[in-house]
Amino acid sequence: MNKKYLWALLLILTLALSLASCEEKCKAHVDADDDHLCDNCGAEYDDGDEAPDITTVSVTISVKLDNGDALADVKFTLTRGEKIIELTSGQDGTVKIDLEGGIYQIDYDYESLPEYCSPDTFGFRVEEGTSAVDLTIVDNKPDGSAAKPFFISENETEITLAPDQELYFMLRVSTARYINVYNAAAVIGFDGDSYAAKDGVASLVIEPDENQMGVANSVFSVKNTSDTEFTALLEVTAPSGSMENPIELTENSATVTVNCDTVVYYTWVATADGMLTLTTDNPRNSIYLRRVLENDVPVDQYTNGELSATIEVAEGDVITIGVSAIEAGKDDENKDYDIEISFELSIE
Repeated sequence: MNKKYLWALLLILTLALSLASCEEKCKAHVDADDDHLCDNCGAEYDDGDEAPDITTVSVTISVKLDNGDALADVKFTLTRGEKIIELTSGQDGTVKIDLEGGIYQIDYDYESLPEYCSPDTFGFRVEEGTSAVDLTIVDNKPDGSAAKPFFISENETEITLAPDQELYFMLRVSTARYINVYNAAAVIGFDGDSYAAKDGVASLVIEPDENQMGVANSVFSVKNTSDTEFTALLEVTAPSGSMENPIELTENSATVTVNCDTVVYYTWVATADGMLTLTTDNPRNSIYLRRVLENDVPVDQYTNGELSATIEVAEGDVITIGVSAIEAGKDDENKDYDIEISFELSIE
């Protein structure tokens, strides 16, 4: 064989063996010199352990709000392996300490943080040359901005806006909500759209996100489009028949049209002590009776397709009645349609 080709073949074999050897070694990378690179193959890797030759260094730890203001008297714990260090920031928001090289986990005493504040830094690394570490605390106090909207928890709220001012509000939504702002100059903003006032009222309907399970937060804004300050009533209501706004029954019977995706809620006040029985003639029904005891524990009884349900009540108890369908009605072409369910209440 030609020597030139023989040397080329040997070179290829040597390279292949080298790569195979590296691949074998790097089934578990090693970073003994703590340079964030694998000692075997040179790939980026950090095992999180301090290099054995890193000496103790003096570090100034600063606890700051996200706006840069120093925070005093914040208690936190540094943990590295089995070593635990408890610290408290001084009046200037700092604390100085000698630390060995390595990665430190931070655990905060949340009671020492200001109201509405939460930590944003949960660990840091000490290595040669480390002299300062900043721990950031985020101030989440609502200020009406898009990033920190005011939280709406009341059905009615008075808001005051300067000319051209826009305030943002957050609302927890599990069912549809109707938003009304009673001022001709008000404009509601939601999801990129604007809703100007008509007949003196700006209105918006927020539907729950079908992709969200349970309760979700929705943010909307209210803007003053006039050149004068105004104070307006911000009203939040739920649709009639929802869990938050049930229909008050004054009679002992009702008829409702429902489908398998909808629950219509009623409230009814027990007229005497005894056993309350709900009866219906529709086998597609799914109706429950709920009585809330003094310890706030609810007691429920369901029909689940049966024609009656019974629950013990006392005079004056407010009973919640939820009506839905086990399945929607079917027409001749097997298409779903809403069904009508009637029920009656009686106490013995």
